Amino acid sequence: MLRNEQIGCGNLAHSLCSEYFAILKSMKYIYLVTGNAHKLKEWKQIVPNDIKMDSADVDLAELQSDDVEEIVRDKARRAYEAVGKPVVVEDISAGLDMFEGLPGPFIKFFNKRLGGDALYQLAGRQEARATVSCAVAYYDGSDTIVVRSAVHGKVVEPRVKEGFGFDITFVPDGETLTYAEMDAAQKNSLSHRSKAIRLLIEKL
Repeated sequence: MLRNEQIGCGNLAHSLCSEYFAILKSMKYIYLVTGNAHKLKEWKQIVPNDIKMDSADVDLAELQSDDVEEIVRDKARRAYEAVGKPVVVEDISAGLDMFEGLPGPFIKFFNKRLGGDALYQLAGRQEARATVSCAVAYYDGSDTIVVRSAVHGKVVEPRVKEGFGFDITFVPDGETLTYAEMDAAQKNSLSHRSKAIRLLIEKL
């Protein structure tokens, strides 16, 4: 526990000091289990200040399934066993309408092999309808919360070379820019990840 003198409370009004510790006590602490610095950065940009976030880079065996909610539910329990503190995990799915949503949660393997424009390549290097989604699970040892949010759009020929995952090729409906061409504020206002995070925050 922090002592008053460690933060200079001896020089503050007692009421302010008490308020400070009340805020500390009320804050939620969660660990995002990821080794991806970009993902952690996006989470911290979206999560409100009354939730303290940290990350834990834990190598977890991931359930191979086409059900992203099943994947994150299992991953959250494994993560909690490793970290021992409230954790959040996520799983991303991206698929083409022409393939009935495939590759879905297996998109990470295609991106790793083919690059960030994997969806565009799979579409035959032409514009095609696509859906991307983010499933998030929270687990604190007793309660489990699972949420999911999807964004519909299309894949296009990449116009920039740098981007996170399929950001270089995905354009959400109603927009003209790919995720990679948007600034952080614009992307975080409409992305599948930001929507899923906000759904989770509402339930915490």
